[in-house]
Amino acid sequence: MQPQLGPSTTAADTPTDDPAVRCVDLNVSIGGPNKDGQIVLKGVPAPLDYYDICERLRGVGLTMPLKDPGAQRPDALLVLPEEHQLAVREFPSEFTPCAGGFLNLDEPLIHFYNKVFLVAVKPSDSGASDAGDRGEISETTIEPDGCSVNVGGVGISFRRTVRVPDNAKTHALPPDMGAFTIYNSADYLSRLPLQIVEKGGAFIAMYQREAMWISFTRSPPLTNDYAVKISVGGVNALTGKPQGERAQTQDYLAVKTAGSQQWLDGVSTAPGVVKQFVAMPLGQGYTVEGQVTGQEAVGGLQIDVFPAFPRAVEFRNGAVSLNLFKTPRELGMKEGDVVKMFDKRDENLEWRILGPNQPAGSVSAQVISMIAYPNYQFGGAIHLRLETGEVRMGPFPVKNDVAALRAHLPSVIPGCLFGRQWDKLSFSGQTLEDGKRLSDFNIVPGSILELPLQTSERPRFAPQAGPFFGRGRGGLFGSAPQGGGRGGGRAFGAASQPATGMAFGAAAPQTRFGASASGAPAVLFAAPTGFAEAGHVAQRQQMQQMQAQPQMQAQPQMLMEAAQAVSGLAAGGTIAQKVVRDTLPPAAYDLASGIRLHVAIVNAPQFPLITGLPAPASPVSAQTYLAMNLPWFKLWEEHVPVARNVLPGSGNVLGEVKSVAEMDRERKAKGEETVQRECTYCTYEMATVVLSPCTHAFCDGCLAGVGARVCPACSGAVVGRVQVAAAMPVAGNEEWAGVQVSSGDPRIVHLRRFASTGRVGSFRRAGDRVSVLFA
Repeated sequence: MQPQLGPSTTAADTPTDDPAVRCVDLNVSIGGPNKDGQIVLKGVPAPLDYYDICERLRGVGLTMPLKDPGAQRPDALLVLPEEHQLAVREFPSEFTPCAGGFLNLDEPLIHFYNKVFLVAVKPSDSGASDAGDRGEISETTIEPDGCSVNVGGVGISFRRTVRVPDNAKTHALPPDMGAFTIYNSADYLSRLPLQIVEKGGAFIAMYQREAMWISFTRSPPLTNDYAVKISVGGVNALTGKPQGERAQTQDYLAVKTAGSQQWLDGVSTAPGVVKQFVAMPLGQGYTVEGQVTGQEAVGGLQIDVFPAFPRAVEFRNGAVSLNLFKTPRELGMKEGDVVKMFDKRDENLEWRILGPNQPAGSVSAQVISMIAYPNYQFGGAIHLRLETGEVRMGPFPVKNDVAALRAHLPSVIPGCLFGRQWDKLSFSGQTLEDGKRLSDFNIVPGSILELPLQTSERPRFAPQAGPFFGRGRGGLFGSAPQGGGRGGGRAFGAASQPATGMAFGAAAPQTRFGASASGAPAVLFAAPTGFAEAGHVAQRQQMQQMQAQPQMQAQPQMLMEAAQAVSGLAAGGTIAQKVVRDTLPPAAYDLASGIRLHVAIVNAPQFPLITGLPAPASPVSAQTYLAMNLPWFKLWEEHVPVARNVLPGSGNVLGEVKSVAEMDRERKAKGEETVQRECTYCTYEMATVVLSPCTHAFCDGCLAGVGARVCPACSGAVVGRVQVAAAMPVAGNEEWAGVQVSSGDPRIVHLRRFASTGRVGSFRRAGDRVSVLFA
């Protein structure tokens, strides 16, 4: 029963004289959401106190039929989700809990919510460790398998693949050949060249001209959207501009929960086209960095990950919902206008009950709406009555939100998943509408909701996400292709078989990670130790055993040779691959929370010098893969929007970057010596071994069956062999067609703390500034 009240009753003002105490106004409805007879209590101290509010209600003469008439207190006071009124002005934004706030005309709404409002209402993380280092060092984590790294919430792995032919053709996506092992630079500080140590981070070992692709994994699943900038030697891989210079086109990859980039195979040189990442030594001008900047001082990869701001908020101007990523000025507003902000965080949508067992509660809005329940069934359940009359029961929802209830019921009330029209859920004759609160319909614990039967004859079954097998890489991602998913359409094998409408055959999907035609794992070749995933783990265990022993002091000669071990990324053959256009604007991302990872590239022949471990095995050639009739991958991705990062007039210089083969041909025409030597005998295979002391170079094939102690070219005595590259043809001469379409520096002291922990520290040096995002 509702109390007998007039249209509105206002309590006598009893404000406190203490200016440090913040006060709010309460709008109290009795028994339900009905606004008639609402009581207004002004100047109520915050945090709210149940007994104080009850005393104020009695002060206005409120009487209710209560369980304990002598107490004259309601069973429960429900604090409704808070809304905030913000005045628009020219001055900087500000917000004071319980006092209100101001919104700057030129600040995006999403920035106000995260940078002003949440900072004001959430306690600061004053207990964080290493607070003084956070601006200088960025921390990431190598996963236990040693083959992937978590950068700010994004799982990233670096994968081997065969080189596509470095010719004038555009090729389909090449197959996956296993992951590179990722090594923490902090574990090898006394052995690494200063060029790597001064940046920290991690490193991988690649042979010259070995190809790599970067995978953004979905395990564990992403919990947020991210903007990921990839730079090669300090040059943005999408725009060709220095990493600290702002571009005028999209200069990042959108790695998101849906509709995102899932991998990158090279530098973006034209719309829908990339030139493959291949490794080349620094100092010879082959790398993208060398061609774009004229110097090769950085090398390796730089990865910057920026999380999207939380978007659990709604801004309204009257009844119109406003675009979170625009400023009031862009929305046509002027100084003096008022904007309402509805905070949709879980803590604001939860049932916040004040009562004898929960007497106090914090609030932050100037005006608080509240419902006083004379009788409240604490611990009560929610009931669901079907059209048949059957009643099911489940726990009462945590959130005071219709949409949350609708999503909550199918899982908590067994047997009601199929054949039910959840959009027809109703209470007391009113259909529940998303966007409203349960309290708007006076739903409380013990309420009985109505759910009609599905009218169709055949029940609706919940759709199940089928496996997505893309490029063989697609098996990583486990859901329908989103924005550039590989293998979503057809796969083309070496035999050029007619393509079907299914991805690698519906009966036995083929994944790039080596599924056979029968669905069982295919044995591509006898993988040497350290190449397959199991080999990576074994190699990492060996490394950890070595770390338990005292590390030898590096000799000057060792350091000199190690300094020559650093490589960079050059451009290889051309691959058809889209850079997905982001559906979010740059304003959606939190640049202040960016995480940096440096990934140095060590020349594989020098890898044993640095780590004491065997050099990684060379990948098989593309001919090996084609000969086994395993697929390369072409995508049907017409629906995927392409980023405008390489359009004519965009200023992107990567279209002018030359591949390794192009540079070799130019240098040979000018009579210049190339870095990668051809075999002394056959001239169409790359030299993989250099004999000493004569320095004659040969490919593996030509050395086969030749005595190990005499050079076949000069008949001189051989005292040593050095492997310099992977077994592969000279770039541009491929015969197959491929498939088209130690230091006292405080930073180093800090970095040592990461050794043997799996934590990777990357330094943010003065020259490593990253530009703001642009789309």
